[in-house]
Amino acid sequence: MNKPAFQTNTKLTSSEIGKAIGRSRQAVDSYIADLRATTLLELDLKIFHLNLLGILQDRIAKRLGIPQRTLSDHLAQVRQNKLQTPVGRESVTIYGHYSFRIV
Repeated sequence: MNKPAFQTNTKLTSSEIGKAIGRSRQAVDSYIADLRATTLLELDLKIFHLNLLGILQDRIAKRLGIPQRTLSDHLAQVRQNKLQTPVGRESVTIYGHYSFRIV
């Protein structure tokens, strides 16, 4: 995707982006969903790791620049073994001991 063009017009639709890069709207929607899931998974893993180290939730939230409520929601998902993942991945294993099924 042409990053500078997107930065100047953040209201582009997935159809417009698709036309610009020669892909269908559905493909662009899939790419965006995959990027979103990757970002959320990375955040979940950071939260999990910091929590595993015994760092208090308010400090984790401050360090990651997220609201305490968001942190609590992510920890609840981790505890229920529900993490989002990029398309095509069905589970995540952390440190060889913690396995999460993907919803």
